[in-house]
Amino acid sequence: MLPMNDVVLRTAETITATASLKSLDCIHIASMITSATPLLGIITYDKAMAANAEVLGIKVLSPK
Repeated sequence: MLPMNDVVLRTAETITATASLKSLDCIHIASMITSATPLLGIITYDKAMAANAEVLGIKVLSPK
């Protein structure tokens, strides 16, 4: 679990300005972007979230 802080919330706010995502999806992506630990990508089966993450340059991992 990643911590939620003002940096995550501000980043989520910038994502909502350009993406058509629910607020919690924006927070999920913002948490990944602002993580101090390098992450391989984001895991989701939500097609809208996956498409928006890819636009932001984030690798989408969807295990089968």
